[in-house]
Amino acid sequence: MHRYTMDSPRDVALSPGVSPGSEPETRALVTLIEEMKPEAVVALHSPLACIDEDNQGPLGQWLAQRTGLPLVSDVGYPTPGSFGAWGGENGINVVTYEFQMTDKDSIILGHVPVLIDLLSGQAPRS
Repeated sequence: MHRYTMDSPRDVALSPGVSPGSEPETRALVTLIEEMKPEAVVALHSPLACIDEDNQGPLGQWLAQRTGLPLVSDVGYPTPGSFGAWGGENGINVVTYEFQMTDKDSIILGHVPVLIDLLSGQAPRS
């Protein structure tokens, strides 16, 4: 089950696929990560309005500071099979950057500059 905000009940059923990593886009992403061996991966997600990083390291702290979103070590319920859980199981730091539920213009104005800085290498290493 999923929820729309951190405060809402978990009442949205999701289809996780027939088995872990069964979707072609998931297999392609896992292959890319395994080939590139990044120090960290930032996963863009919504709409829980937080920065979710298990170890609350420098990258998560930087994103939280830049966005004003709270830094959390979990979203309040177990997420087995999630991308973050997969990263933890495979020794890859996954920072989930959860946009808030808002209009696209607010997302563009508030988050694109942060993403540009992130992609330009201005964020700290994890």
